[in-house]
Amino acid sequence: MREQRRFERVPFIRDGRLAAVPDGASLEVSTIDLSQGGVGLFCSRFMERGVPVQVSLQLGDDQGHTLIETVMATVAYGRVEMEGNYLGIEFAYPISQASHPALWDALKTALKRTTRIDS
Repeated sequence: MREQRRFERVPFIRDGRLAAVPDGASLEVSTIDLSQGGVGLFCSRFMERGVPVQVSLQLGDDQGHTLIETVMATVAYGRVEMEGNYLGIEFAYPISQASHPALWDALKTALKRTTRIDS
């Protein structure tokens, strides 16, 4: 039986960093999708399900400035693929405009693009 997702995932390609909490090394990651509840990404190191992590994503604003949004999360899923280690990351709390404004705006923009493509 397939798991029902609470939030729609959209393609979301960004660079970022991932670190196990409280004292893990910070690793470079590449995201592939995003939802209000989590992010899918590739990482150089495999992490087991349940590991608490901190995800930092590089975003831009309307003026061309680089912003970093950091979210507390947990590894919900992991698998080894030819391209690297795919990790499904579940945010501790769904992102919102109040908690992570730049990430919220990036998600809403990606959702609009996806809706336009699907139409």
